[in-house]
Amino acid sequence: MTGVVIGVFSAPGGTGKTTISLVLGWLLRRAGNKVLLVDLDPSISLSYLVLRDESKLFEYENRGRCLSRVFERVRKGRSVELEDYVVSGKAIDVEVDILIPDSELTSIIDSLWYGPEARKEYKLRRVLEALGVREAYDFIIIDTIPFFDRKYAILTLYGSDKCIIPLRPTIIDVFRTCKMLSELPALAGKPKKEVFDQVRLLFNMVRRNTAQYWALMRGRYQEIIRGVISPHISFFKKHIPLRIAFSRVSTEEERAEDVRDVEEATLPVLSEFQQWIGRPSEADKAEAME
Repeated sequence: MTGVVIGVFSAPGGTGKTTISLVLGWLLRRAGNKVLLVDLDPSISLSYLVLRDESKLFEYENRGRCLSRVFERVRKGRSVELEDYVVSGKAIDVEVDILIPDSELTSIIDSLWYGPEARKEYKLRRVLEALGVREAYDFIIIDTIPFFDRKYAILTLYGSDKCIIPLRPTIIDVFRTCKMLSELPALAGKPKKEVFDQVRLLFNMVRRNTAQYWALMRGRYQEIIRGVISPHISFFKKHIPLRIAFSRVSTEEERAEDVRDVEEATLPVLSEFQQWIGRPSEADKAEAME
């Protein structure tokens, strides 16, 4: 069975997409899956959370173990070996592999995007294929920058099987997500249904209000987005609550109870995610058979 590629991008910044990528990779790896994280965000936030050492990031960049080198070699038709570019670190408390960005990534992607080469939207997909990531890993998770630089979202959309779009339960996030979804099909050159079948929206940072209040607000936000964009836009039924543990986990401020708190908050979404992509957990399979 080949690996599944999952993209994570959002309309505005601050929606928690990098933390979601980290935690999702952590839970999948802890369950025994082979997981590769791909940090397509030049701010290197995900890479820093995994490696937790700035000197290592500089060392890998100086040695050319970074994404810009892979893009350049693939662009020139040269071979690439996965082990030459993957580095290992920790997603919270388990080992994971990651492909890291570097200071040249932005200019490399700009030159590919605005250059004369055809089918630019497939550049990331070709990089992943050249590296053979689907054959080496069960799950490949791509974290990229918000939609203000649209080419990263298009690259991620074409390079992924499914995409998670996190948003906070606020009018601003709903408005900006609507705007992104309205532009995405035309920018990607894909039919609306194809794009909307590929993505699923995830409410993140939901405050601990009563269940009745959140059900009401969730219904209103979903109604707005589906009314403005399409009735076929899908949402995760579960959400991720706002908990301070998410900001501390995998940092020097992490407390003993944070890992358990993050796990408790995220496991319901993980189960739904695995069902969505057709890779249910063993526990879910057993429950379905009962």
